[in-house]
Amino acid sequence: FPSHDTTSISTSPAYTSGDCLGGLQTISNAVRVSGGTGTLLSVCVLDKTQAQRAAIEILFFDRSVTVAGDNAPVAMSDGDMANCLGGITIAAYNTAWPGTPLNSFSTTSPIGLPLVLNGTDLYAQAVVRATPTYTSTSDLVFIYTILQD
Repeated sequence: FPSHDTTSISTSPAYTSGDCLGGLQTISNAVRVSGGTGTLLSVCVLDKTQAQRAAIEILFFDRSVTVAGDNAPVAMSDGDMANCLGGITIAAYNTAWPGTPLNSFSTTSPIGLPLVLNGTDLYAQAVVRATPTYTSTSDLVFIYTILQD
């Protein structure tokens, strides 16, 4: 089950390491039934402009949580963090193509993060670990591959 999320990101000012990168993402129907299970297999981040390729952490939650908002420092409450299923790190990547590169990507796999959700949706918050400046609010696409039980 692959799911694509083009999260809206800021183009100004530059991000600071530790800022939320976009808002809370909803991966709809990540599991088949409410309270169901699955396994997060991989995450691919596509940078449509290839220019930034910043390191990113992604936190996963079994329910919707309150986030600080795009381009603001992460400030999760203890109560919201109690619903965190885990996180992954996407290191700074250099997959730009030779010549005139139009995009770049990074894939993290195998992940194998077990999912037990409160409903059927999985929630994710990306956190930047660098100081990128993006040129379009749709520069990043997150592709999640989930094995549904």
